[in-house]
Amino acid sequence: TDREIKIRKRPEPRADRIVSNTFKDFIKDDTFCVVGYSSNALVEAAMHDIPVIALGDSATRSLYNYQLQEIEKIKPAYLSDKQAWLNHLAYSQFTREELLSGLAWELIN
Repeated sequence: TDREIKIRKRPEPRADRIVSNTFKDFIKDDTFCVVGYSSNALVEAAMHDIPVIALGDSATRSLYNYQLQEIEKIKPAYLSDKQAWLNHLAYSQFTREELLSGLAWELIN
C-alpha cells in the first residue's frame, strides 16, 4: 500500500492507556485499517468501524478474515454483522462464579 503507516507502542502505565494516551485517540484521525496480532486493539478498532487485519489468532477473525496482501480490498463490516459479532463476544464472557456454578455451561448449550 502507499498509505501512511503509523506504529503505536502501547504506553506502559495502564492509567496512560485508559485516560490520556488512548488507542481511540490514536486511531481517530483518518485510519484506514489496523494491523496487529491477537490484541484488544484489533477489537477496539473494529468496534469503532475501522477494518482490521489480524496477523495471529484474534477474536476479530470471524468479522474480518483478510490477509495483509488484501489491505486495499478491505471494507468495513456491515452493522448487523458487527452487532452479532459483539453480541457473541459479550455472551462468551463469564465470571469465575458463573463457570464454577455451571451457569456458563448451561448458557452455551
